[in-house]
Amino acid sequence: MLPNRKPIAFILFLGALLALSVFAFTHPSSAEWLRNNGIYFYALEIDADTKNQSDQTVYTESDTTATSKQANTNKQAAIPSVKYAKTTGSSPLKLPDRVKLSDSAMALYDSLNASLKYLYFSPKSDLLESFFVRLNDAAKQSVRIWYYGDSQVEGDRITREVRRELQARFGGYGLGFIPLTNPATYMDLELGKQQDWKKYNCFQHRKKTKDFGASGLIFIPADNKESKWNIIKLNVLKSLRYKQLSLQCSSDTLFQVEWKTKKDSSWNAVERVVDHNMMHAYAIGDSALYGNIQIRCRGRNLKVYGLNFDGSTTGVYVDNFGIRGHSGDGLKAISNELLKSVSKSQRTGLVIFHYGNNMVPYLKLDAKSEKWVKDIFKSVFRKYRISCPEMSFLVIGPGDMGYQKGEEMECYPSCAALNKWMREVAMEEGLAYFDFYQMIRDNGGILKWRDSHIASLDGHLGPTGQRIFAKELTKELLNAYSAFKIRTGE
Repeated sequence: MLPNRKPIAFILFLGALLALSVFAFTHPSSAEWLRNNGIYFYALEIDADTKNQSDQTVYTESDTTATSKQANTNKQAAIPSVKYAKTTGSSPLKLPDRVKLSDSAMALYDSLNASLKYLYFSPKSDLLESFFVRLNDAAKQSVRIWYYGDSQVEGDRITREVRRELQARFGGYGLGFIPLTNPATYMDLELGKQQDWKKYNCFQHRKKTKDFGASGLIFIPADNKESKWNIIKLNVLKSLRYKQLSLQCSSDTLFQVEWKTKKDSSWNAVERVVDHNMMHAYAIGDSALYGNIQIRCRGRNLKVYGLNFDGSTTGVYVDNFGIRGHSGDGLKAISNELLKSVSKSQRTGLVIFHYGNNMVPYLKLDAKSEKWVKDIFKSVFRKYRISCPEMSFLVIGPGDMGYQKGEEMECYPSCAALNKWMREVAMEEGLAYFDFYQMIRDNGGILKWRDSHIASLDGHLGPTGQRIFAKELTKELLNAYSAFKIRTGE
């Protein structure tokens, strides 16, 4: 009697199919084709993104480490949590004074008020009302958010998830601002090395130039001759939903801008320029372009700020202004006049400052360090309040961080101190504050987040950690927005 070979053949077929799938999603050319058509193998992308978390060290749990796990947990718990309990009998939000509320509306307002576990408001602040007023009109015209930060956010980390959450509620699409180059990778596009350009940022190069864009970046040709074409290369994946690509540059530069895709045999001249007073935006094409795109420009004293992926004219935009290694002090080098002009023309409603991680390892718990930190943030916050008086402001604290000490891992005690100092400055200067440190501590601290593979020991969030943070942040923002609508009778 002959054996039944059908099960064997079926197993071999499945094995071949699996091998082919792995090859397709890992081989560069086939993986790119799949991504361009919106097909992802998400587990591989999470692994790749985790490896890209800024300079993180990978630790393997040896027998010794596993044995000392409980000791590490005890050490973490020994660091006191810094809680900012609301004053008894008062609330972080203003009581309704413009409309008379029913008992049920007042009960809902109190419930929303009580739900704000990590979002705090200064008595001097506008409770983000300037931003919320713009959100009310998001169905008619767009509202923009500038999200400043360090390597925690560069490459659209965190902001990608915040953007998704807010656009799901208020509409809109498009990626917003993108620099010409970035050390971190993006999910939906690939940036070339841009060998024709030199990159300057307000953190490292503020003594070399003062011509930074609102992002704190500027790109200047390596050979800045009027007759030379300077090339910008990028690859836009079909998974990126947007409407219009534009090149942003200084308005005092004489430009000739052309573009082409892989399908074009010749260069196309830019026909539309949007004047934003101190910034010009050169429209690349008449609609969304995908695949390999080249942009070239020449002119006198070229100064390019970056690219912008516009979507609809309504809804929410979130611009990622991340600079690796930055602690926020470089923002003082950006022109006040430019900030005022660009924020007004772009209808920017909220500025977020997300800093602190780069300070933590070097801070001492003394009065000198406290003064140094507070002086930095006071000057930055005051600068933006003066330059952009019509906007709301939100500060996000440093989160929790740890370090390797021999075979053990410990938390930085300076995280609690820096969180306290930053919050005190925000309250003094009239800004809202989101306590990222307390949020992590309430959920086990950085050692638990590291063991759960949602953050690295140095505090950088993995993809899952980014989603957790974004959901908590936007949840509290939206609860405060709902309370605002009740309070104002909207």
